[in-house]
Amino acid sequence: LNALIISAGAILSLESGNFNFGPTNLCTGPGMLALNLYSSSEVGVKGPLSGSADFDMFGDTVFTNCVLGGTLQWIGGGMDGILTVGTNGSLVMINSGTMSGSITNLGQITFNPAGTNCGVTGTFSALSVGGNYTQSSSAALDMGVGGRSTDQFDQLNITGKANLSGLLLVHLFNGFPPASSDSFQLLSYGSHSGAYSPLALPGGMSLAYTTTAANLGMTGPVWAQPMLVHPGISSGKMVFGVWTASGTNYTLYRTDSLKPANWV
Repeated sequence: LNALIISAGAILSLESGNFNFGPTNLCTGPGMLALNLYSSSEVGVKGPLSGSADFDMFGDTVFTNCVLGGTLQWIGGGMDGILTVGTNGSLVMINSGTMSGSITNLGQITFNPAGTNCGVTGTFSALSVGGNYTQSSSAALDMGVGGRSTDQFDQLNITGKANLSGLLLVHLFNGFPPASSDSFQLLSYGSHSGAYSPLALPGGMSLAYTTTAANLGMTGPVWAQPMLVHPGISSGKMVFGVWTASGTNYTLYRTDSLKPANWV
């Protein structure tokens, strides 16, 4: 398959069978290229998967030396084979999922809870990799923490070896303020080499590595970050909610212009 144009509102669903994408494949959107939208059979994808189309995976998919050059939303099903998230690629975890093979991350993997906007409802995801996980120095892993139980923070669980490098970005959600004794196992692995650099963590938090896990811990007080919820326009006015933590005071500023800004 080469040079597919998918119009707005259109859906091209690849169901059972194997699909080979040519070396110059480019799927142009804004329509959707769906993997296993309707079928319960396995789909095979070989070659590059790139372009501006809306890539969505709904069912079991086997990747053969596949390089992801666009944004793939992992909504359902399991993965197998070898998947590389390219330098211009992005894998978004809408739900928890299992990759029985191996993943190389050269771009970005983002944990995005199901049915929410950046985790504000407190439902988080886990990515299980049965093989090895490799992240390059230019890649990023974006995770969230919204509570203490294991279903309230994102997790990357690797059966094989974790080869770590690049950016680790962690957000606090739901106005959750960690206590000084809290610890969150963001990664587990059979073995690991390297370390994340740089780290973009909330103030007062640090990452520690053991032989089997990478844990997010406390080094001091952590400020609970407020977050806008469902911003929108109603009757010509901007409306939104704010997640906050009890016992914490917040000040809201506004400006009518950013050139120059005049916060009041």
